[in-house]
Amino acid sequence: MIDSAMVQGDDVFVSQFSALEAKVLRAVQVIQTLRDENTRLKTERDELRRHVQELNSAVDAASAVAQEAEQWKAQIQEYEHLKMNIGAKVTHLLSLIDSLPLTDQ
Repeated sequence: MIDSAMVQGDDVFVSQFSALEAKVLRAVQVIQTLRDENTRLKTERDELRRHVQELNSAVDAASAVAQEAEQWKAQIQEYEHLKMNIGAKVTHLLSLIDSLPLTDQ
C-alpha cells in the first residue's frame, strides 16, 4: 500500500526540485546576459581607449603647432622691432639730407 504521507512528500520534493530548477535556469540566463554585457563593455572600453589615444595624439600635435606658432610670433615681433628701428633711421637720414644746403653748380 502507498502511504499518503509518502505521496505528499514526493509531491513536495518534486515541487521544490522544480522551483530549484527554475532558479538555476534563471541564474544561467542572468549569467549569460552578464557575460554578453561584459563582452559589449570590453569592446566599448577598447574603442574608448583608442579614441583617447587619438585625442592625445591630436593634443600633442596641436601643442607642437602652438609652440611653433609662438616661436614665429616672437620672430615676427623681433622683425617688427627691427623694421621700426630701420624706419626711424631712414627718417633721420632723410631729415639730414633735407637739411643739407643745396648748392647749384
